[in-house]
Order: sequence, then structure tokens, then C-alpha cells
Amino acid sequence: MCGPYLWDESEPSRATGAAQDVAGETGGPVMSVPLFWGLSRSQVRRIVRPNQYGGPMRYVLSAIIMALTCLTLSTAQAAGSDERESLVGLPGVLVVIEEINPEAQTDGLSVEAIQTAVELILRSSGIPVLTPSEREMMPSRPCLYVQVNALNRGPTYAVSLEVRLTQQVSLVHRPGWRMIAATWNGDSVIIVGKAQLRMIISENIGPLVKAFANDFLAVNPR
Repeated sequence: MCGPYLWDESEPSRATGAAQDVAGETGGPVMSVPLFWGLSRSQVRRIVRPNQYGGPMRYVLSAIIMALTCLTLSTAQAAGSDERESLVGLPGVLVVIEEINPEAQTDGLSVEAIQTAVELILRSSGIPVLTPSEREMMPSRPCLYVQVNALNRGPTYAVSLEVRLTQQVSLVHRPGWRMIAATWNGDSVIIVGKAQLRMIISENIGPLVKAFANDFLAVNPR
């Protein structure tokens, strides 16, 4: 695991998902909307604690499905300069994919496929993919963590996506105290037809990982 993470209470949440014109099984497009717009990240974390089977996210996603028809789809905002600057000097990243619920796996979404796609994007961008033992040898212990919460709603899935970079940091007022904290984050919520569930790897997860890779390369030119 990449360990616990820490957020600034004053930082507004940032949506990084954009609408994708991918037809679902029912004929509708894949829709992506800001996740918990208007809440700080720490407030969101208190509402929804991620785990491998979704947990409270199931109820949150049910509410999101009903609210989607009332929301205007918007373009993702770029990463903040602080998030980008937090990537300076990182030697690479370990890639960790959260376990996916069995129902979504049956419909074609696998940890292995996501892992392969994420690592391919990073390597093709010139970003080293670390092994667990290599990561443990790095003072920053960087980890790129991908979480997919998929809730089956009959012919469609409601899916919450998050890509975050965690690393070891120290507190300003206690320099000797170190902990694992998230310093870069991208997330989105989409609705997709069951038959197109696997497409979220290339259409939604891929762009989030590419956004991370672009920010990484912007401060660590190759």
C-alpha cells in the first residue's frame, strides 16, 4: 500500500474528468462530472474512505447517478502549481492498482489490464516504474495509486476514478516527523454502459495518468 494521505483543509476539490463521447450500451454517452464540487479534499475523505469493495462509495455513487441529469458537464481544471512542484526530483513511481470488485471484473475490468496500461503510459513518457523494493530504497517512497470504484446499475456502471501520487513528506513545524501524503491528485465520476466498461481504461484512466506524466515531465525534463 502507499500509506495514508494528507490534504490541506483550505484546498478546494478539483475535478480532472472531462466528458467523453463514448456511446454506452443504452445509447447514451459516457458522462464525467466534478467529484464533490465545492468541498475540500479533507471533507471528501471524511465522507468517503476508499476500500477495495467501495464501502460508503456505493451510496454516494447512487446519489451521483440521480444528480447527473441536473449537472452541466465541464472541462477539467489543470493541476495546481503546488501539485506540479511536489513532483520535482522524484526518481520514478511505484504503480499500485486498488482491487476491483468481482462484478466489474466479470464485466471485463481487471487490475492487470489497468496496471499494464498505466505502466505503458509512464514508460513511454520516460518515467521509471519502480519495483516495491526499489521504492523502499527511495527517501521519497513515491507511489502512483489508481482506484476504481464501479457500481453496477443494471445496463450501466457508475464509476469513481482517482489517480494520486503519494510520497513521504515532513511537517514544517516538526521536520523530523515523516509520513506518507498525497501531493498530486486527479479524479472523476462517469457513467458507462456495461459493454463498454473496459473502455474506461483508455478513455478515462489513461488521460488522468497522462496528465500526471505531463506534470512530472514539466518539472523533471528528460
